[in-house]
Amino acid sequence: MKSYHRKMTIPSVILCWITYPARLIDRFAWRVLKVDRYEVVGQSIVLHKGLFKKLVLKSSEIVSWSVYPEMGMDVVRIELVNSQAVTWIDEYNDLLECLRMLVPDKFLKKDYAHVQALH
Repeated sequence: MKSYHRKMTIPSVILCWITYPARLIDRFAWRVLKVDRYEVVGQSIVLHKGLFKKLVLKSSEIVSWSVYPEMGMDVVRIELVNSQAVTWIDEYNDLLECLRMLVPDKFLKKDYAHVQALH
């Protein structure tokens, strides 16, 4: 009887041990240091861009928001009161949770026919 399990070779074992610390640091940075995470603080959405840098968007500034699904992530476009727009990438759906919690009534459903026509 044949075994269909992949045998671990020396290079794959070494590669696994080399990349393990990088993956551990990445998970630590995302969970504990909140790097590239969105969260609700009061009536604001906060994007943590690093240990000390963050972007704050107040819910009163949001006119509307829409979601453009992509492969593995969502592109979220937020229209602001001062006629500007912010486009943020949401990999882990934490931005969508924040928007649905703070301003669910300002969600715009988009027709994707014009997007499909471009492809």
